[in-house]
Parts: sequence; structure tokens; C-alpha cells
Amino acid sequence: MPDDSVGSGSQGTAPVSLPKRGSKDAPFTFKGGAVTLKSFFEDYETMCRKYKVPEAQWKDFVQRYMSTTPGDTFEAVSMSHKGDWEDLKARFLRLHNSRRQDQKNTKTDLTTWVKSHYNTRIDSWEDFNRHARKYIRIAEWLQAKDIITEDEKNRLFWSTFSKDTKNILEGWILHIDPKIDRAIPYPFSVVEAAVDKAYDPRSFDRENPEPEGEIRSPSDDEGDLSDEGNDTEDDKETLKESLRDAYRAK
Repeated sequence: MPDDSVGSGSQGTAPVSLPKRGSKDAPFTFKGGAVTLKSFFEDYETMCRKYKVPEAQWKDFVQRYMSTTPGDTFEAVSMSHKGDWEDLKARFLRLHNSRRQDQKNTKTDLTTWVKSHYNTRIDSWEDFNRHARKYIRIAEWLQAKDIITEDEKNRLFWSTFSKDTKNILEGWILHIDPKIDRAIPYPFSVVEAAVDKAYDPRSFDRENPEPEGEIRSPSDDEGDLSDEGNDTEDDKETLKESLRDAYRAK
């Protein structure tokens, strides 16, 4: 079982007192599984740098932050390995099959996600954030691996919105930048800026985005206005008599 005492490691004594497993500055306890292993190593290395542990000794203390089974495995690997920390870490990553995790995203995964999210209506910044977060998780990884281009990423993202959402956002995009190139997909940052404007929670009418009751158009008032100045002859004569009577009474 890994040694969890402060000031000692699985193969030596730390130059300073390191945090106990589960404490504030300690990395999360690695319990096995390829998905979390890279994150665990990143947290562990951050702690070692903070506590000024020489890199040559990093392999000596990592086991204390693992549960029993992966800790025993790491110990066995390290005993038969004479290389430096990076070599040991790479070997342990291969052992836990982390490379499969790196290869989980394909272009097919992205297009499948896009098809399943066609016609998504956005009604708030929160809606957009949830939608974008799921998409970016796949798309930006593929772009980083040169599997898709920036334009492909932006075009596919735009294609997931419903028609009314596209109309709202495009209106704001053209308002923000009337000269924007419409021959290429709108960049993600531009769409995000339009969302900020379109769904600003500080807007006075965000509580009632749709009008209630009968909607009047400007043409509805034309009949009311057309009656003005069309008095009948009797009305005009009555008005003249009233004015004469008022003058005589003076």
C-alpha cells in the first residue's frame, strides 16, 4: 500500500513535507482508468513544482497519491524502469491505454453530433453556452490535430442552429460588423459576440420577448387618422353657429 505519511515517499524521503493525500494542495487520488490518468499526472507535477521537488525525485513520491492497485502497478513498473520521469510516465500511460482516449474523437463523431443537434433553438446565453461547450469539446480537438479546418469548424457549428436563431444572430452580426465577409463561415468569436447582444440579460424587455394580446401594425391606425378633417356639412354649420353665439355673448 502507498505510504501516505508526510515527509516520506514510496522510494525515499521528500526534501520538504509534501501534502497528505486528499488535502488541499495534493492531486486527486488516482484510482485507475485511462481517462483521468493524464489529469492526475498534471496535478501531481503542479504540486511538485510548488513544493520545489527536483524533477529527478518526482517518480519517488507519486505512488502515495494513488490507491492500492494502481500504486502497486506503478511500483512494479518503476522498479523495472531506469529512465527519467518522462519516460516512466509515458510507459505508465501506455500501460493504462491512455492512447485510446486520445484517439476517441473522429470526424465522424463530429458530424454525427452535428446531425443530432440540427435545428437547435437558442433562447438565452445559457442555452448557447451549453450547446457550444458540447460542440467545442470535439471540434477543437479535431482542429488541433489538423483533422478539420477553422472554416469547417465554424460552418458545422452554424449549421446546428434553427432558422429563427440564425436570423436573430445574423442580424446582430451584421449590426456589429456591416462589412463582415459573408462568403466564409462566421467565426466562433463573432457568433459569441452576437449572442452577447441578442440575449443580454440586462435588456429591459428580456422578461417579455414576445408581445401579448392582439398585435397592432402601423396600418391599423390609418382608418382612425383618415377620419380627421372629414367633418360633415352639418357639423361645420353647427360649429359656425356656436362661434357666432359665443361672439355675441361678449
